[in-house]
Amino acid sequence: MSKKQMREMRQIFYPLTRPAHISPKKKVSWRLIKKWLNRYEKPVWLKRTVMAVSKDGKTRIQAKITSVKIHKAGGRKRDYSFTATPI
Repeated sequence: MSKKQMREMRQIFYPLTRPAHISPKKKVSWRLIKKWLNRYEKPVWLKRTVMAVSKDGKTRIQAKITSVKIHKAGGRKRDYSFTATPI
């Protein structure tokens, strides 16, 4: 594969969660994390479908993600809240 094809494959399998010139180890403000969620991660999440399975494992419902929100989870961690509608 050429370098261009390799870069495209890497972007498909490992989408950016922050700009490429910012180190993943660098601590950044919450404001920027929310901004990057809306810019980089949210469009990828909204294209996905999920499978909701009941606790007994017998019922399965396929749903499409309609919204994503982010919440602080302590330290540098974060929680995602998803809203999905059945297909």
